Amino acid sequence: KSVLNQALVDAYFFHPLSKAFRYVCGKQFQNQPNLIWLLFYDLYKRRFLPRDHHEEHERIKLFERSGLLEADNLLWNMRVKLAASVARLRIKNNALQLSQLLPLHLRDERVIALDEAPVTGWINTFLIEVEEVKCTVEKAGLSTPKSDKKIDVYNYEFDTLCPKFIKFHSSQRSDLAQSTLVKRHHIILQDRAFCLGPSIMCNILQDLDLSGKVVQTHINSPRTMAYLANILLDNDKIESLVAFGAGGRKEEYEEYLRQLGITNTQVYAERFVDISSESAILENVVAVLATPPNTYSGVIDPVDLVCSRGGDLSMLEVLTATEIGGGSRERVNSIMEEQRQTLRMSMSRPQIQIVLYETHSIVSAENSEMVSRLVNEMNYNAKEKHAEEQGKSLPSPSYMSSPKREGAEFSPSGGSDSRITPTSNIISVDIVEKDAKDLDKVNDLDIVVPPCDLFELSALPENIPETGIAATIEKEGCYLAYLRRKEIVRLNAKYMINIAESRGLFGGETGSGKEGKKTAGRQHRKKPELQRSESGSPIPVRPKSRRFKFEVDRIAAPTHASILRRSTACSGSSQDSSSLHSVIPCVRHQTHLQQEGNVTVRINPKVAAQVRRQDARRWWAETAQHLLSFGFNVDRKDSLDESEKPSLKLTRSRPNGKVPFPVTVTSLKFDTTQSVLQEFSVH
Repeated sequence: KSVLNQALVDAYFFHPLSKAFRYVCGKQFQNQPNLIWLLFYDLYKRRFLPRDHHEEHERIKLFERSGLLEADNLLWNMRVKLAASVARLRIKNNALQLSQLLPLHLRDERVIALDEAPVTGWINTFLIEVEEVKCTVEKAGLSTPKSDKKIDVYNYEFDTLCPKFIKFHSSQRSDLAQSTLVKRHHIILQDRAFCLGPSIMCNILQDLDLSGKVVQTHINSPRTMAYLANILLDNDKIESLVAFGAGGRKEEYEEYLRQLGITNTQVYAERFVDISSESAILENVVAVLATPPNTYSGVIDPVDLVCSRGGDLSMLEVLTATEIGGGSRERVNSIMEEQRQTLRMSMSRPQIQIVLYETHSIVSAENSEMVSRLVNEMNYNAKEKHAEEQGKSLPSPSYMSSPKREGAEFSPSGGSDSRITPTSNIISVDIVEKDAKDLDKVNDLDIVVPPCDLFELSALPENIPETGIAATIEKEGCYLAYLRRKEIVRLNAKYMINIAESRGLFGGETGSGKEGKKTAGRQHRKKPELQRSESGSPIPVRPKSRRFKFEVDRIAAPTHASILRRSTACSGSSQDSSSLHSVIPCVRHQTHLQQEGNVTVRINPKVAAQVRRQDARRWWAETAQHLLSFGFNVDRKDSLDESEKPSLKLTRSRPNGKVPFPVTVTSLKFDTTQSVLQEFSVH
């Protein structure tokens, strides 16, 4: 656009004195300069030659219906001046081709070879299985290539890094786009660069064995969100995906997900950075895929990006910007501020354990510098809060007082000064050391900070099934930074037991031996009994309250069975257990028969014997009546339904209004006459 517009200006196409001005600036074209650029580019692609005369009649009819005929005729009449203007631009810049006049980040050899790149997409397993897609593709005459052979017209292959990702030869682009698999949303065509972040996120979740929800901070592309939902479906420990930043397109995105059959995703119109800390939306969130807005200066296929964003033509205008004007600088500053707020929000929530930061930019101010500064800033804030609790003060870091320099160093054209090295596209721990000098002074103060309150930049997991992952992501124009807490907290049963031990809920002294050195997980800053030093110092136990001592004594009280076992072990195995039962009272039985209050009222033995005799007579009478009414189950098995044969329920009398201790057997069923005698002889 910028090259063609310059050629139009040099040819005085929009000059007030030119003949073309009266037509172009009329009501029909004054607000539609894109039509002029489009028709001019079509004229250039034809090398300023006339169109095929066999299609001239049809072209005139279509152009007249679309309102393009007048502008097209005007450009054709000025073709000589326009061709000379383009030639002067090429001579001035030593450009053999028009593509050499593009911005630097669009002159890359990857963009030039884009037409030969394979067609890529992913399989929507919400609607179809991978094996069904393989069968359909193979029935069409395609097969997987042998060994390391590149795919050709008759081949297809699956990606080794991105799950459910499939590649076809570039010549299959039009046929695949019109196929039933694509029309029915069984295969979603998408650039591989926007699937790398979700794929690595799923690898990290499986490697750390985390359970909970995953957040995508911004919907840079609904296809990317849908792909992340698809591969998260294979992880049983992940509950759902929560996506923010839909804005006014929330209903559109939800409808798109419904068409794809996706059910594990929640879409919110709110911005991620505007969510309150008290909101229940972020409850049980353990991982964040941070995809804030960026300059997209590393995007290889701008057209695919525009299509995946629903036809966002403003993105093309941004990618073709060659100079920084007032509006461009404001836009860059707002983008970087959004990136800072997104990282701060992601690392400030205690339940979030990992953050994967993704951009598609080649500018280091958006990538390594942004990440390293925010990690140091959040770690400094954590140490500052713990220092206040410990009565110490920290020196202010230099980066808080220095002016912000991201916007000043940014170059949207992607010049040599702004390009990052291939080794820095995948962030490593060494990058943080550039701005870590201020934190060395903090460490000298001996401030105890739990490792679960600090973040670090980590390498990608080792189980990724592709070698040269750094070079691969660099080649795709993608930037990824893996941020994780120094100590990962998993809210499982082991974590809860460790917390209970650290608080002394089990009644024993904690912090001795190996148990005192075990990880207790995420610690609250205002609870010193949960703060642990890195050297494994004992955890102080807070004083036990009177209620706590009563609960421990109640739980630790011996039972009747434990007393019997202890007495049997002491007196020998020859002693009869029935004699022990008559000598040793049951503590729980006595407690059960006590009245409310401090006065213990026991039952008179004579009264208890009388009650037992009355119960025995009543049980025999009820048994006789039960057998006369229903008989034995064997005798009347065919004549009476099983549901109509109730069992005999045994109940006890209440002496003096006391609740009796329950019996072991509460009901009887009779199959034979012999079973009646056996039941009552036992009970």
